[in-house]
Amino acid sequence: ISVLGGGHTDSPGFSANNKLNPSALARLIEGVRLAHALPQAKLIVSGSGYRDSPSNAEIMKQLAVTLGIGPARIIQLDSPLDTMDEAQELKGLVGVHPFALVTSAWHMRRAVALMRHAGLKPLPCPADYMILPTDRFSMASFFWDPGSLEVTTAVLHEHIGYVWAWMRGRI
Repeated sequence: ISVLGGGHTDSPGFSANNKLNPSALARLIEGVRLAHALPQAKLIVSGSGYRDSPSNAEIMKQLAVTLGIGPARIIQLDSPLDTMDEAQELKGLVGVHPFALVTSAWHMRRAVALMRHAGLKPLPCPADYMILPTDRFSMASFFWDPGSLEVTTAVLHEHIGYVWAWMRGRI
């Protein structure tokens, strides 16, 4: 089970769950849920840190242990700076075997494409949905709000990232 890094802050005195940004927290919770359902599986957490601060992988590992995953089941990848780096490091760990890939739903398309290009066999396990289906329609669906701006920003970021990876021959 590979949980891709999602960012954190190194705020002394705060618990690991309060250091992870919302995307990283949602990703890790899904990874821990899967790890509890698959007790023989390893949990791979990844993501670098900033200067002298702990890595994103370290903060995620701390929280995974708090949530009941034994430290011996956790593999920590501290050096990946982005999804392409994560794909390269995962290749050395999982080889040709299928694995659960946990990342934000809005990041999944690009992450899967990068993993497959690296020769990996990811099984998408999305988390951190920005938009959920609803059974009701309202006029508010047409109005802008801060949440809509956040969704638009994430979509643009992912499209630009996908095109950039395609231009570099990574997808």
